[in-house]
Amino acid sequence: MGIKKGDLIDERKRHPDSCGLVVKVMAGGEGFEKIVCCDHELTVDDVVPAVAVSKGRKRGQMPAAIVLDEKKLHPDSCGLRVMIMDGGAGFKEIRCCGHSLTVSSKRELRYDQMEERSSQMVADGRAHLAKALELEPDLIEVHLLQAIVYWLLDHDLNRALAEVEPLLARAPNDARVVATIGGVKGVMGDWQGQLDAIKRAIELDPRNTEYLHGLGGVYIGLRRYREGIEILSRVRALEPEDWVTRLSLALSLIWSDRLAEAQTELQQWPDDRLQSLIRASKYATLQQLEVWNRNYDAALALAAKIPDIPNRLPTTVIPVGNIQKNTDLGFIHLYQGDKASAEKEFIAARTELEGLRTADAENADFYRDESFILAGLGQHAEAVEAARKATTLSKDTFGGSYNDNFVFYLAEIYAHFGDADLAFETMQKLIDKPDAGGQLCAAALRRDPIWDPIRKDPRFEKAIASLEAKESR
Repeated sequence: MGIKKGDLIDERKRHPDSCGLVVKVMAGGEGFEKIVCCDHELTVDDVVPAVAVSKGRKRGQMPAAIVLDEKKLHPDSCGLRVMIMDGGAGFKEIRCCGHSLTVSSKRELRYDQMEERSSQMVADGRAHLAKALELEPDLIEVHLLQAIVYWLLDHDLNRALAEVEPLLARAPNDARVVATIGGVKGVMGDWQGQLDAIKRAIELDPRNTEYLHGLGGVYIGLRRYREGIEILSRVRALEPEDWVTRLSLALSLIWSDRLAEAQTELQQWPDDRLQSLIRASKYATLQQLEVWNRNYDAALALAAKIPDIPNRLPTTVIPVGNIQKNTDLGFIHLYQGDKASAEKEFIAARTELEGLRTADAENADFYRDESFILAGLGQHAEAVEAARKATTLSKDTFGGSYNDNFVFYLAEIYAHFGDADLAFETMQKLIDKPDAGGQLCAAALRRDPIWDPIRKDPRFEKAIASLEAKESR
């Protein structure tokens, strides 16, 4: 017997001593079989009309309000879509239509949702918070959920930090509290604060691979590539089908100029186990490797393996979709000297991007995408204007480390047009930072052909040397 939209499953209906998993069905469910959590099998017998107040629900590695969408991984399924409302420390799998959604697939699903929060998801998350505040406003779990809403939905980092930091006095050994503080500090640009926090969270919960993944990401952000690769490799060994971690590992190898190792890593991934965004990321990254190696024919050939993903805005977090694919092909044709083919690709990208303008009028990623398309079409002033707007919007939205990547993209636009003084001035802002600096790295300068117009400037080798010194730690 299946479940239906709106059903609530509460583990504590029959298992009061469990972690207290609460699941809300948002779609599908005809093929639902069971949820395994804390070694209990939850079925239709665990559906409740409303979630009862129950203290001490344990979320574990489960982030607040995460949505698991069966159809993202299994297009032939009934399309079960659930939101994890609370608990989940003992979660093992959801069985539906003969498929299994496990802890390993959880991060892959989150990858798909990183910047795609539907109005229904946001509304459900806020409604859950409102109910929690009404019933148990002083629970640590409620304060954590409030902080996450401030952070991810309201983009109010100061309020998020103010909400969660006082919890340390009550629960100094709660890894969730420490990790949340670290996450907020990282977005604010306090990399050392984030590093200290995530290390402490791992001390408190050493088996939590989410925290290990986060530590690897912090090391990469600090240009401490060797340490980051070591940590991400540990996560890969623990969860070999965690494709998000493996993508982070491949990118880290690229940024540390270990291109052959990155290529080997990516080529090992079985396409039939990857959802479309992950598969697109795999082949787009392999394409980037070929471009950096100046193997342009091989790069063009890989385009056929990148899935068709129309009407999707490529973002800094997940830079894939047809718009990105056409833009990348345009630049490859430019590097080959084929301006006619390049123009065709850039116009296709521009046409599709234009359809997203109204919905993304204040989105930094929209103007980032537009700036590269305009650059490919040779529209110098317009491209620079779009890149500058992207940089301003990214700073206004999040600030801190999030803005660094957009400063990097602005430098690339300047370099493409041979604006050497502006390119070096912009690059130097990132090089001079004591930590972070976005995607600017010695390997990118050394390998990426977008920098060729300023490569002979004597300041270029100096920039590479400065970055190599920072990356050698």
